[in-house]
Amino acid sequence: MSALVKLDSQTVSSDTAVLQVGASNWSTAYNVYIIQMLNVRSAQENVYPNAKFLVGGSVTSDSTYDWMAMNLRTYGAFNTHTAQNQNHMRLSKDQIGTGSTHETFFGTFFIYNANNSSEYTHMSQESTGRDKNQNFAGLAGGFAYHTNAAVNGLRLYMSSGDIATATVNLYGLAKWLDIIW
Repeated sequence: MSALVKLDSQTVSSDTAVLQVGASNWSTAYNVYIIQMLNVRSAQENVYPNAKFLVGGSVTSDSTYDWMAMNLRTYGAFNTHTAQNQNHMRLSKDQIGTGSTHETFFGTFFIYNANNSSEYTHMSQESTGRDKNQNFAGLAGGFAYHTNAAVNGLRLYMSSGDIATATVNLYGLAKWLDIIW
């Protein structure tokens, strides 16, 4: 048995407002989920890739997201990226655009406590991207969704405008004992 089980995969190759994974393709059989985002590009200039959790298959709109990350930049000093009580998760400290200068975003996210409606859901992040000046930066950090609700998916969208390209994969991470037995 494989440790990673692919539950969902969605690809956008032309302008679309949102990209969603999970919901009807979610399985409660896992304690940890992995979201992989590849080649995320925007159809507009100077926007941020954002995300929200799905609860019961619907996007959440409450202002209960917090985040903290270290921004590891090649073009300047490292700095922090933090916010509290937001209505979304900002996935990058740097803006991306249309990709005319190869502006892209890639990330791997681990989701914890998603199925437990008595606990907050947490998500760790490791990501990298290139901005319009062809500067590289990465983020290492995490998010907290401080609402007692069972999460069953994720919605990716831009702070303004559409997603031009993206592939988002959702995996369930098998429990260790399930692999060896």
